[in-house]
Amino acid sequence: MASRNQVRQARPKVRGAARVGTRQRGLKQDLGRLRSGADGFIGSTFRGQSFEFRLLLAITLALVGIGLVMVLDASYVTDLSSGGNPFATFSRQLEIAIGGLLAMALISRASHDFFERVATPFTLGAVIVQGLTYFIGVNVNGNKSWIRIPVLGQIQPSEFLKIALILNLALLLEKQAPVLQEWGWKHNWLPAVRMTLIGMFFVGIGKDMGTLIIMAIILVVVISMAGLNWHYLKWVILAAILGGMLGIVSGPSRLARTIAWLNPNAPDPQDINWQAKHGIWALAAGGFTGVGFGKSTLKWSWIPEVDNDYIFAVIGEEFGLIGAAVVIGLFVALALTMFRILGRTRELWARLAIGGVMAWITFQAIVNISVVLSMLPVLGVPLPMISSGGSSLLANLMAIGVVLSIERHNSGMALPPRRSKGRRR
Repeated sequence: MASRNQVRQARPKVRGAARVGTRQRGLKQDLGRLRSGADGFIGSTFRGQSFEFRLLLAITLALVGIGLVMVLDASYVTDLSSGGNPFATFSRQLEIAIGGLLAMALISRASHDFFERVATPFTLGAVIVQGLTYFIGVNVNGNKSWIRIPVLGQIQPSEFLKIALILNLALLLEKQAPVLQEWGWKHNWLPAVRMTLIGMFFVGIGKDMGTLIIMAIILVVVISMAGLNWHYLKWVILAAILGGMLGIVSGPSRLARTIAWLNPNAPDPQDINWQAKHGIWALAAGGFTGVGFGKSTLKWSWIPEVDNDYIFAVIGEEFGLIGAAVVIGLFVALALTMFRILGRTRELWARLAIGGVMAWITFQAIVNISVVLSMLPVLGVPLPMISSGGSSLLANLMAIGVVLSIERHNSGMALPPRRSKGRRR
């Protein structure tokens, strides 16, 4: 029989074990609630949606996944050469990808009323921040298009300006639809596009010609989809072409690159075509099947902006024509899926928003790939969802979230209203 001292010594151990067990049960319950909440969020956001919704989501995830792999493959070279952490660029891109996918999921749950409420303040804020780049912006490769924000680091406001202007244009043109054919400063399409033109002006003075071209394409596509008469539309297209020519002539480096592109066999003492030539050499080295993942030689300081504007050259070198065709095929599938969603959409603002996002991502991919193939002069436009660059990736995923939100409502899968917080009966 145990003595009283032995019993007393045993009691604290039992109580301590009980407290440990209680904490473990509490931790398991917290993890269970967290898992249940995440499963509920994912289930209500993505499960049970239409075929088009799931297909657009799958293509987007595939492009983001390819982008992460290729950014890791290409960026560790430049990170190593600078003496820093070889995974610094990839880590940043991974963080942005996770945040962007979460933002895409949240935006896909939004309603028409939400977009209508936020479009104007979002656009005004984006235009103001873009304007600030002229005064406090960071100059990168001759373009003053970045701004440094504490904690967040360096961002490119023009990427978020694109999605803001698409939403603003779509909602304003829907209101102006009955009078789009009339001519007048107060009762036609001009008030709707005024904010877009102001945003494009601030992008232009920052010397970001590539972004300006993409924004001009978005504007032309959206106002043509809104039903603008060809009599007026042709003048808009002519103004865009003349503006592009003026932008080329006004920048000495842009003019030199354009002349060198038009005369590839001419003497090039300043080596202006150096970047374009090495991009073509990388694609040629890849052949049909590529040299193998991670085995690119031209990414070792032979291709500038290798993890950004020229990442398609690394894809072509390492995975050959097959890999390049897969990437191009994914962008074609993305455009066709959004076109299918557009065909299922009845509201004019939603159709215009989808058209704007489709024009943005599709034409930006076309421009980037065309530059790498030397079909266009060097413009400095990233490959959507694949090139490194947090602002571009985050803005692209937010735009996809808008299209997913529209398709959710097309298929009648709008989120159920929240339950009141009153006592259950």
